[in-house]
Amino acid sequence: MQFFGYIKDSNGQPIPFASVFLADDEFKSIGIGASAGASGFFSFYGEPDPYNTFYVAASSVGYYDKVVMIENFKNGSTIQLKRNVLTLPPVVVTSGQKNKFPVWLLLLAAFLIIKR
Repeated sequence: MQFFGYIKDSNGQPIPFASVFLADDEFKSIGIGASAGASGFFSFYGEPDPYNTFYVAASSVGYYDKVVMIENFKNGSTIQLKRNVLTLPPVVVTSGQKNKFPVWLLLLAAFLIIKR
């Protein structure tokens, strides 16, 4: 059986290279799937066991995963992923010590110049 369709965001824009796969009732991949292309289009073949519940699952970095029961998935349809925006607090990087210029080095330089 062939599975094909599109992966897009909530604005209708394609999500390039999203992962699409068949998942079992624990939402774990059964090893059948593909990556979407640059246009968000995907296509793969698989023969899920008719006696178990399976899902078409889609995921991509920066988006929430989405699963659709295999009975509700229609070929050529679009799986829409919602953005998962994380706001992180700002990071301040410091050396952990104060960077003071060694005064003795300045005095040494002055001494050497005067001694000439």
